[in-house]
Amino acid sequence: VKVVFHLPVTFKSAGNEQKGKFIKNAHSIYEYAEQPAAPGYALTDWLRTQLKYPPRAIKKKVQGTSMIQFVVNEDGSISDCKVKYGIGHGCDEEALRLIRSMPPWKPAIQDGRAVRMYCELPVTFYMLDKLPATFHLQEDKK
Repeated sequence: VKVVFHLPVTFKSAGNEQKGKFIKNAHSIYEYAEQPAAPGYALTDWLRTQLKYPPRAIKKKVQGTSMIQFVVNEDGSISDCKVKYGIGHGCDEEALRLIRSMPPWKPAIQDGRAVRMYCELPVTFYMLDKLPATFHLQEDKK
């Protein structure tokens, strides 16, 4: 089965009026930072080679988006992955597997030091024969 997915990563970054905001807990995880966390590599290309469309989802023709929330730590490692909302049938588990196995990111910077930061990444699953009319598939130019 041919599949396609897109991955617009959501970064919560600080505007000019906000220097930084963090959740008040023992771990001080930022929601906003002067310089947000970033992959530092071609995230879409890496994920495209790693994604495996779950067989249960293929059988039931399940499509949609799994939103994954995670923390990028001071050293760039990924932790605290959870499904914010999902579509089931193995897609949420596959999205979690992908996020947990990502190479380290560049950490967020606040006041000149690396900090922990929340990020969200939607992983959208579509089967090629069921793409929405508004979706435009780009051809590989190899």
